[in-house]
Formats: sequence, C-alpha cells, structure tokens
Amino acid sequence: MSKDLKYVDIEHQHSNRYRSQDKSMVAGFSTTSRTRPLIISKLEEYVREKSIIIRSVRTIDELFTFIWMHGRAEAMRGYNDDLTMSLAISLWVRDTALRLRQEGIDLTKKSIDGISSHTYSGIYGGSDDNENPWQMKIGDEIEDLTKWL
Repeated sequence: MSKDLKYVDIEHQHSNRYRSQDKSMVAGFSTTSRTRPLIISKLEEYVREKSIIIRSVRTIDELFTFIWMHGRAEAMRGYNDDLTMSLAISLWVRDTALRLRQEGIDLTKKSIDGISSHTYSGIYGGSDDNENPWQMKIGDEIEDLTKWL
C-alpha cells in the first residue's frame, strides 16, 4: 500500500499516485478513517449473512463489547478491539482478493475465447480432398504442375 494513500477505491485499489515516479510502497494494510468503515461494514455483512463461523471464544467476547459510540464502531471503554479489527481486516482483504482473482479468471477466459483457428485449404483453393494439389484445370484440360517445378 502506498504511504501517501489519499482515498480508497474498493473497485480498483489504487491510490491517487499510482503511476507516479515515487513508488514509496509499504508492506501491510493501513486502517484509516476512510478504510475503517469499509472493513467494519464487511465484518457486519459476513456476520449478518452468517457466512463465517467464529470458533474463538475470545473473539466472540470481544465482538460483544464492540459497539456504536458517538457515531463510530469501537470497543467499549476498558475493552480491546484487536481481535475484532483483525477479523474485519482479514475478511475485507479476503473479499478483495477473491474479487480480484475472479476478475483475472474472467479476463483469461475472454482472452482464450478470442483465440480462433482457420483451416488453410492450400494455394489452389480446392475443397475436394480427392483432388491432386499438383494438377490444375486449364480450360477443358488438366495440367500437371510437377512439370513446372
């Protein structure tokens, strides 16, 4: 991810300096005021649709203390949200990775479908398989082309 990320486009995952000369890239994922609502909404979507099974009692306990306070989803005072946020980030990255993989598969399929073949019938343009390619009909006579070669 770019150090100078100004916005998040969940469709393309590009920063506003994607093609610039300065490629100051950093390993990891930055949780900012713009990315946080996206990852929390992804967690909410997965939990609401019951798409995940959470087996960790600690994570479940932490989810119960993760509430809306002052218009923001956060842990209750005195509690942590580390496990909740790591789960939310992993779901968001997983969803993004699967979408990008599917887009790659679709692009590959379209490329392969664009490949076609053509059967070349030869220089004489004959369509009969029994025809001799070294003979040519000139008027009413058939001339043998091997004499010319």
